[in-house]
Amino acid sequence: MRTSRYSAPILLSLWLGGCIFSSELEGKLEAPPGNPADAGVGQGGSTTTTPDGSDRQSGTASGGGETNATGGSGGNGPTGSPSDSCEPTAGLMQLSSSTSSLSINTAGMGDNFSDLTSCGVGSSADGVDAFFALHLEAGETWHITAPAQGSQDPVLYWLSDCNATSCQGASDTCDTGDFERMVINADLTGNYILSVDGLSTGAAGSVQAVRVVCGDGERVAGEGCDPNSNFPPLDEDGDGCSSTCQSEINSLDDLNNQQTVYETEPNRVPSNANRLVGDGPWRVYGSLGGSGQACNPDLFEFNVPVESEVTVEVLKHNFNWCTGVPESRLSVENVGGDVSATVVTQECPDQTVTLAAGRYLIRHSASDPSIAFDYLLEVSLATVIPADQ
Repeated sequence: MRTSRYSAPILLSLWLGGCIFSSELEGKLEAPPGNPADAGVGQGGSTTTTPDGSDRQSGTASGGGETNATGGSGGNGPTGSPSDSCEPTAGLMQLSSSTSSLSINTAGMGDNFSDLTSCGVGSSADGVDAFFALHLEAGETWHITAPAQGSQDPVLYWLSDCNATSCQGASDTCDTGDFERMVINADLTGNYILSVDGLSTGAAGSVQAVRVVCGDGERVAGEGCDPNSNFPPLDEDGDGCSSTCQSEINSLDDLNNQQTVYETEPNRVPSNANRLVGDGPWRVYGSLGGSGQACNPDLFEFNVPVESEVTVEVLKHNFNWCTGVPESRLSVENVGGDVSATVVTQECPDQTVTLAAGRYLIRHSASDPSIAFDYLLEVSLATVIPADQ
């Protein structure tokens, strides 16, 4: 996969203590109606996860990769430190394309906000909350990575301002000791607030913000592809890279033969999910689990043109019966992250669900990420015929 252009990555080294969230927000945050679509949320081949949240796969990435900035701004106030409270954005540190690397010490701050259920993550975040301001132009995309160490379990969320309905999205998908990643994309130009939560008081850590611009020929974290001389141009024809910098997978004529298309890494967050092109069916060969893959789900995006019954099945990689196959988790979500059907956890999970017209995500992850295994994913659509026809 290749993805888009970025302003130099911003690396924030944190010695985290805690932060104070405005009292009027505690327990009140609600995800607003509309489209928190890019709040995010993988394997196969030879893939290595890097601290900036990007993936490196032998023979596939077109340029891009990680850039670890050094040097940069320091001091206090808007350009040097996170806030210990959710204040107007003028009082927060501004992350911008001109910022390179910031070292921050938040020792002595307290944990004052933990209930994030109304932010869409369905769990609590016990630990430090540090707040930063991020200026976004309409349509601008940023990939945020918060690595964890030891017993830390970071949570990321972003706000449009400090009121009870300002939560734009969140990510709390990874377990203790692993990276947390979130892709944010604003519909309107303005200042937004990024919070890193769930870290230990006084612990060392880092947060990186990478600006992503689709179409510049350089793949960075948060993108699946970005065209250059070694990759097809942006299009929606299923022959390479979509106009949203997602690697494409073509539909098949039918599922009666053993024709298979391989997944393309990275595809761990919604913005770089493999896009299933056409009306289906699709069969994809993928891999999960193994060393360094503790939180590396495979995501696939597909379009439902009209109300349809959608069947998603995980099969053994060699088409044999599912015996001795590790358990995995399978869910179908809308692009806002809402689960459209019960999450199924079993050997070779499957789901059949009726979906309205729209775009959806399939999320497949290993129950025990220490076990590496290959699988086949089959997806098919059947149009729902109204009862009066």
